[in-house]
Amino acid sequence: MRICKLAALLAAAALSVGMLTACSKSDASSMMPSPTPMSQATDEAADTPETAPATATPEDADMGYTEAGLTRVLGGFVTYEAGSAGGSLKAAIAAADVVRYTAQYGKGHEEEIRTDAMNWKNGLDADQQALLEENWPDICYTAKSITEDPEKTKGMLADAGVMEDFSGVDLETAASCVDVLDEVLGKAE
Repeated sequence: MRICKLAALLAAAALSVGMLTACSKSDASSMMPSPTPMSQATDEAADTPETAPATATPEDADMGYTEAGLTRVLGGFVTYEAGSAGGSLKAAIAAADVVRYTAQYGKGHEEEIRTDAMNWKNGLDADQQALLEENWPDICYTAKSITEDPEKTKGMLADAGVMEDFSGVDLETAASCVDVLDEVLGKAE
């Protein structure tokens, strides 16, 4: 009788462990570091570029370029320190966000992007300016790498939790916009 009770208890424990393991695997993505603001879900309906989640694709309703949308992406550039734990992963996430946004909304808006990026940069406080100067080179390098050869960057992006395929987006527009941003953000004041 004791053996039956012991066997039943062990079976129940094994089943509980199995359920906990299965649940933890499905929630693994929630353990990733918080992505940049463009990647965060909102309570609002995704009816504008600035409220669209990071997974928004050109097939989704194209609402066009807005200063607020660009500002949301740029804000992710100054939310971490490059030398901190996970800094390179956060740079990859920020680079993916800028490529995603500019590929979808940047075509024909290079001058607006230049002006809006300059206005955003000029509005930063001294600490944010320092973070931008520290973070931008890695973000820019990674964004350019994505636009030049998205296949080569898949592994690095996957490590950062970015699973989308960039080969189907307008990489030419994104590359042009990243160059514009580099002209503005890469300049030390």
